Amino acid sequence: MKKTTDELLNEIKDTYEIENYIRNNKSEYFSITIHDYLNKLLEDRNLKISTVSLNSGLGDYVYKIFNGSRKGNRDVYIAIGIAMGLSYSELQLLLRLGKYLMLDPRDERDSVFIYAISKKISVMETNEILFNCNQNILGNKGYN
Repeated sequence: MKKTTDELLNEIKDTYEIENYIRNNKSEYFSITIHDYLNKLLEDRNLKISTVSLNSGLGDYVYKIFNGSRKGNRDVYIAIGIAMGLSYSELQLLLRLGKYLMLDPRDERDSVFIYAISKKISVMETNEILFNCNQNILGNKGYN
């Protein structure tokens, strides 16, 4: 990827034929899947899936996420990101790859996640803050 998002946006606005834009910008599109990105982060940090599973509070569901047999919801990826100690930009990319809304500091619940990432606190501590702020906690309800 060589062009900024703003450059790509301007090109789209100025193009007369979207097909040409797409053809000319193939190399600018994401070429990694979300589970490949997670596994790359896992390897880069020298972490084990079992550690992420335990630290995220998601149990065995994490293994299905990492092998690509399941797609998590936004909360699942946020919990995994916090458990892995991802940076803000790494978690934002993870959410983008999953086609989820990125973290927004103008959203009360998201601001807790941004705080958790910046302070490197655990999922359990994050859940305590969410609970104290009357927000839904990160958990494992509905995950198979």
